[in-house]
Amino acid sequence: AGGGGELSFVLAMEGIPVTVIDPRADEGKLRRRQRKMLRRAQHAPITKLAEWFSLDLLEDPRYPQLKQCSLVVGMHPDEAAGAIVEVARAAGRPFALAPCCVF
Repeated sequence: AGGGGELSFVLAMEGIPVTVIDPRADEGKLRRRQRKMLRRAQHAPITKLAEWFSLDLLEDPRYPQLKQCSLVVGMHPDEAAGAIVEVARAAGRPFALAPCCVF
């Protein structure tokens, strides 16, 4: 989930490629100042995918970056928490999960 985009911004400023997957179009949208800083630093833009996060995405040929990721992160992912663990395990990648509540 994209949330406020803070984690994505910090990672991108460190030169770490970021892909945000969130079905809501406005989630993870950076503020104007953050977008300007990324452009000035000449970092690649953050990739956004408007999709529901699921294990099926790992096999989707449109998203090869998912198999190449180094870490799967979920910040307050709600119902996607289980899928984050499944995708990380299937891809053999570590994951970090900060749930927001019990659902």
